[in-house]
Amino acid sequence: MKTKETLELEELLFKSHGHKLGEYSCFEVTFGTRDPWSKGTSERVDFVSYENQGNTFRCYEIKVSKPDFMSNAKKTFSGDFNYFVMPRELWNKLTEENNELLRTYLFSGVGVIIPTIRKGGLEVVRKPKRKNLALHEKFHMLESMMKSMSRYVRLEDNQ
Repeated sequence: MKTKETLELEELLFKSHGHKLGEYSCFEVTFGTRDPWSKGTSERVDFVSYENQGNTFRCYEIKVSKPDFMSNAKKTFSGDFNYFVMPRELWNKLTEENNELLRTYLFSGVGVIIPTIRKGGLEVVRKPKRKNLALHEKFHMLESMMKSMSRYVRLEDNQ
């Protein structure tokens, strides 16, 4: 079950991505092999956006608490640009204590997005570094997004 904070961050992400011509976005995109005999070879990203212009993928991992951030759950950063999305309070807490895990991710080029002080927007507090993805990786990401999007269409049809 998702927390209220997670749902609020998801809503802000959805409002800010995929509404312009040539932009697409999807929640819970699974990358990797999905057959039952290949356990542990797939990863799920909380939110992915794709921009036609520039052929750019952005991956977002939502973390709402320190235990959530520090957990052993896989943090998948497969995009051209990758971000943590977290509440301002969590960002402040992690930076004040000079959190080693956060430093590691920031050093590797992961960006951080937090809600703006004015409700209803998002602010990049740490810009990500661009990764150079191979063409076959981008094809796989597009395929994974389409599969995840079709899952939502099937869910809508069943309601």
